Amino acid sequence: RATLAKNSDNEVLQLLQKIQMEPYNEKTITSPEVFIANLQKIRKQGWGENIGDSVDDLAAIAMAFPFAGDWYGISIVGPMQRILKQWSSLPNYLTNTIEQILASINNVHSSSATDDEGENNDIL
Repeated sequence: RATLAKNSDNEVLQLLQKIQMEPYNEKTITSPEVFIANLQKIRKQGWGENIGDSVDDLAAIAMAFPFAGDWYGISIVGPMQRILKQWSSLPNYLTNTIEQILASINNVHSSSATDDEGENNDIL
């Protein structure tokens, strides 16, 4: 959902029309309207959550980040009891991890064009 939230409501509704929103359990979102409202919440807070929505005893938090013209997601998932104990600190962990990933990509990209001997080492 964190990556879907980077699309417009219209784009997401078009995607949802192509699938059946079948429930995994009683917490699963099966309504396109509720799903869109959830995406609006994700856009506002900057991260998505799944607290028993697909597996009763699992919780997850996710953030999206841009790379090479696309959106990618990173999440922290685990047993609900353990994840919820750490919940308030998890957005910061994800933000810091994304910053490190993007900084590493930028470092590799900027240093990969040539090495000390002038050889081309492009990897991206």
